[in-house]
Amino acid sequence: MIPAVILWRSSSSYYFVIDGSHRLSSSIAWINDDYGDGKISKEFYDGDITEEQKMLLKKQEN
Repeated sequence: MIPAVILWRSSSSYYFVIDGSHRLSSSIAWINDDYGDGKISKEFYDGDITEEQKMLLKKQEN
């Protein structure tokens, strides 16, 4: 069972995650198979992936 996610809606209709942002981001990463080095992340960060992330990916692949 996944615990609840608490959201808050501002007067301008924006939603903010009050509790559960890590659960959401982890789930989205798993669904998209993108843990900071995939197509979605590369587009979002304009291809600028840190050396630390690249090293961690290489360790995972071995």
